[in-house]
Amino acid sequence: MGYYPYPFIDVTALGYQQVIINALGLLSAFVALGFAVLGVDRIMTSRSTQ
Repeated sequence: MGYYPYPFIDVTALGYQQVIINALGLLSAFVALGFAVLGVDRIMTSRSTQ
């Protein structure tokens, strides 16, 4: 078929179950990173106002 740019979501090679697991892992990583950025922002904001 050719080159697939995102091998972690290639359903034909991995199957639906593994692709869903991979997608949920990516989602949780993005959510965790977002909360980490918000936490750092709040820490830096509270330090600059004191």
